[in-house]
Amino acid sequence: MDINYPVRWQEPRVDLRELANLRFKDGWSRKQLASHYGRTEDAIQNYFQKIKKKGILAD
Repeated sequence: MDINYPVRWQEPRVDLRELANLRFKDGWSRKQLASHYGRTEDAIQNYFQKIKKKGILAD
């Protein structure tokens, strides 16, 4: 008898302000950011959309 249990994977949250600083102030590429945060470039692009929507500015 096989029993399946739901597992929820929780990744640490990305600090959007830090991400904005690295991208817009320090000029990091999406590829560099993806490698730094251990995410895909598509995920990084989604974070950029959140940054824009929330109005987060680089320091």
